[in-house]
Amino acid sequence: IFGAQNIDRKIEQFFLDKNIEDFASEIYNTKFKNMMVMANKINFTSLNYGSGSGWHRDSINYQFKAILYLSDVNERNGAFQFIKNTEKNFNIIKIANLIRHNVVNTRFSNLQVKEILKKKPDDLTTLSGKKGTLILVNTAMIHRGKPLSENNRYALTNYYYQSYKVNKIKSQFKPMLNNKYF
Repeated sequence: IFGAQNIDRKIEQFFLDKNIEDFASEIYNTKFKNMMVMANKINFTSLNYGSGSGWHRDSINYQFKAILYLSDVNERNGAFQFIKNTEKNFNIIKIANLIRHNVVNTRFSNLQVKEILKKKPDDLTTLSGKKGTLILVNTAMIHRGKPLSENNRYALTNYYYQSYKVNKIKSQFKPMLNNKYF
């Protein structure tokens, strides 16, 4: 559910958390604004690709998200996975050359990810966590929610963008709840 901050006061509190927004602004040395909260439930099915529909990067430019697990999450029910340092400009180009991939293409197959990890398999990181775990991440790196092999995963995700981009980007997330229902 895009715009979930409009359906629940507690979700709205997560959306309005200035500490996270200030953290993103400070580390990237530019003003960030939280555009919305996505409420997300992923269920196990035999043909699931996990959250985000497989390996991807959100952008080749830096992109910041805060992911809050609403249920205990482990390797079997959709833990967040990423490949270290794949958000760095030099590595974006290096990876594109390695796997013969267009730099602006943000989707990656499992085969391509295997090739990327061939020399450095330890660069794959999986973040399990208890309910309440907060992940702050630059989603310009290659990442995914690991495909589920059982149960389900609940999470909230704040989408932060440079403040001057927020209004332009909103149109990419439809349908989005815009009215407060409480």
